[in-house]
Amino acid sequence: MRERIQRLHDWYRRNVLDVPLSPEVERLWLLWLKQGFNGNDLRDVVLYLRRQISDQKRNAGSLKLSNLFRYDESGSFLSFAEDLALARGSRALKGALLEPMTEDEGGRRAPSHASPPAPAPAPAPETRVRVNLRAMLDEHLSKP
Repeated sequence: MRERIQRLHDWYRRNVLDVPLSPEVERLWLLWLKQGFNGNDLRDVVLYLRRQISDQKRNAGSLKLSNLFRYDESGSFLSFAEDLALARGSRALKGALLEPMTEDEGGRRAPSHASPPAPAPAPAPETRVRVNLRAMLDEHLSKP
């Protein structure tokens, strides 16, 4: 697990903000990974937040680890999950340039024999965001 944290943090340092991997930062990474997030999730949120910052809808401080990995009293990273749902529900990822995640850094690899699925017609952006937020809230509320 420590190697995975190191690889994720190295990617974050190269692409977002150069901060040292202190014991507290390492603990944040560990808690974040235990929630089921991975490198692709981080990449999607970073791309989304950069677009929001560029559009002056978010502050550059939203990319700080302490803000990305802010968790509530129950130990949930709800804020990150919300940003992830918004990121996946928007077109902010299209055409954005960031170093890709490797499988070692936590990215997912598609099977080499699989062909990409045909894209489904996209609903309106506000519908996608609302649907994604509803699914995320339903999932969060169904956890014991």
